[in-house]
Formats: sequence, C-alpha cells, structure tokens
Amino acid sequence: MTDGITIIGNTNIDVVVADTRDLPEPGTERVVSAVSIRLGRSAGNFAVRCAGLNYPTTLVSRLATTRR
Repeated sequence: MTDGITIIGNTNIDVVVADTRDLPEPGTERVVSAVSIRLGRSAGNFAVRCAGLNYPTTLVSRLATTRR
C-alpha cells in the first residue's frame, strides 16, 4: 500500500440550492427546502472523491479572501 495521494490545485465553495428551477429576481427572496455547501473545483472534487474511497488524501490549496 502507498502513503496516499497529495492533490495540489484550485478549490472553491459550491452552494447547492434544492427545490428551485430558476433564480429569484434581483432584490427578492425565495424559500427553499435545503441548501448545502460543498468543496468544489477540480482539485477539491478530486480530493473529495479520493477520500470517499478511503484513499489517504491530502489537499493543498490556497485560501483567499474576497475584497470588495
């Protein structure tokens, strides 16, 4: 057995909204049954899948802040 895999790359946070077919109009709100937050992008998705297969997984990605 190997020591596992190290994945280096980009990640994002994906916000997944359930039970809606379209986005609300700007300035309005909509009630939905569920919202989940998941790791996304290429490296993030690959790391989640490897770990889900019980493969020893290390993810290296940059953490950034949003400045407005």
